[in-house]
Amino acid sequence: GLIDLMQTQHASDIFTTYSRGNTRIDYVLATPMVAAAMIKSGYDPFNFRIFSDYRGFYIDLDIDQLLGSATQALAAKPFRNV
Repeated sequence: GLIDLMQTQHASDIFTTYSRGNTRIDYVLATPMVAAAMIKSGYDPFNFRIFSDYRGFYIDLDIDQLLGSATQALAAKPFRNV
């Protein structure tokens, strides 16, 4: 019953997630409740934030829809890792 978030958002699985191959080997699977709260998702280019054989994947979620509570304030930019 899990949903492939990248397939849902982009309706394609023709992209690579591992630099040494031509296929997608990484997935982000979620429950229908989490998938319904997804606003955007995507993959970073290879070696964009860190040097790696894999691509980073990001998901923007509607936290109010998912958790039903107010969003907490973020830490100041110098104290964030990403």
